[in-house]
Amino acid sequence: MSQLLPPSQALRLLSESAPPDVDASHERLHYLEYFAVELAGMGLLLAAELSCELIDSKALCVLPASPEILAGVLSVRSQVVPIFDLRFFLAPGAARESRKPLIRFALVHLNGTRSWGLALEKMPEKRRFSGDDHRQTELPENIRTLVTQHFMTDRLWCEFNWQKLFSRLAA
Repeated sequence: MSQLLPPSQALRLLSESAPPDVDASHERLHYLEYFAVELAGMGLLLAAELSCELIDSKALCVLPASPEILAGVLSVRSQVVPIFDLRFFLAPGAARESRKPLIRFALVHLNGTRSWGLALEKMPEKRRFSGDDHRQTELPENIRTLVTQHFMTDRLWCEFNWQKLFSRLAA
């Protein structure tokens, strides 16, 4: 059985990893907040409003003869949820060269028949971006039409249109 974090504990963990508050001279800046994870050297952004759960991956059921991108499925409140390992989409060559990943968590978004999850090695962290971080950056061709917003700081951080992404993966 998977172990769920109580909401209070999950919020505490996320707030502990949040960046320090900006000083008074930057109060007028508008910031966008996201939950962020790194996969295949790229930062993936999840809107802070997106309802997700972090679940221990021990309950992940790996399906034989399934595509590499499908890490397996989880049963969450009687729903079977596909868990995707997006490293195989974001960096196909690098993902194949690496050994079996240490999938520690699944980030699950429950939405009836459109539920999905992401295989993660680390906990998501809270990140803020300002208009200064939104720079014209050439996006990799395989994700160009799937990204709704992107920022460049220490790496490329992308917010995806998740419905478009999973539709492309299903094709």
